[in-house]
Amino acid sequence: VYNWDKKYMGNITMRTALTQSRNIPAIRTLEEVGGSNAEKFVNGLGITTNSTPGGSMAIGIDVSTEQEAAAFGAVANGGVYYKPTYISKIVTADGKTLSYTSSGTRAMKTSTAFMLTDMMKGVIKPNATAADAAISGLYQAGKSGLVAYADDAGMPDKAISDAWFTGYTKSYTLSVWTGFDVPSKNYIPWTEQDLPAQYYAKVMAYAMQNKSNTDWAAPDTVTAKVKGNIVEYEVKDASWSNGGLPSVNSIAQSGETPSEAGINANSSSTGSTTGNN
Repeated sequence: VYNWDKKYMGNITMRTALTQSRNIPAIRTLEEVGGSNAEKFVNGLGITTNSTPGGSMAIGIDVSTEQEAAAFGAVANGGVYYKPTYISKIVTADGKTLSYTSSGTRAMKTSTAFMLTDMMKGVIKPNATAADAAISGLYQAGKSGLVAYADDAGMPDKAISDAWFTGYTKSYTLSVWTGFDVPSKNYIPWTEQDLPAQYYAKVMAYAMQNKSNTDWAAPDTVTAKVKGNIVEYEVKDASWSNGGLPSVNSIAQSGETPSEAGINANSSSTGSTTGNN
């Protein structure tokens, strides 16, 4: 397993790993978390696995766009998973309204959901992997994904079998997949890898026309820290060791500046990084 560009960046933050879609940090994170814990987590998001996650499963498993949209929806709403339903209400011929709602279950802490969203906002920024999903002025986050062919598949260099983008606002979550029913005979050219992000941007811009455009508020379980010129968030009262990794101040970041996040820039701190890329 290697990164999409077959290059390595050394020690990087989790934010950078997500915004630049680096594979190795994802695999190392799964190793640290443990397959059984990861399996329990994704099961809580409506995703089942045929075996305990491990190895390359950190960067991709078989899911549908519906499953992915529902899972990201839990991140969007603060950590509560709702099983997808197709009918919200039925109005009968005599005018009676029958409403149907899905009861939600807590899938992750509010702090986890917020920090995931904060990091995935950067995926849509310029020079990140899903810059084409950007919609001017809209608060949103998301994650792109590509599936490449094996080196011995006989496909052209950088040929892609599947291309994804799943993004969300506080109102909607949308997952887009492009690919082929028989990928062994077809491929997506590298130059068309951004089609899912482009489709997403068109549909989400239309869907959000008459919806409130509001940002996610940090829960009281996290605290903001200015590190360099970027705002990072830490879980209150959490402790960890950075293992001698470099300060986040020394690494180019794609998070929000203090003014964008609306916090006091005088709250400075040195941050830790995660994983070797």
